[in-house]
Amino acid sequence: MVFVLVLYNKHYIVVLFNLAQYQILVIDNIEGDVPINIRYNGYVEKVVRTLPVK
Repeated sequence: MVFVLVLYNKHYIVVLFNLAQYQILVIDNIEGDVPINIRYNGYVEKVVRTLPVK
């Protein structure tokens, strides 16, 4: 498993890469029903693209 922590403003995002099961999980402290594209502001996608996993 690989954990990547993203901090911006007063929010955190933890991106968990479960390499054994090919899963990506996201944990955050953002409240409410905010659309994903606004909620993560592209940070999760950037983390996923930079991890060298095939």
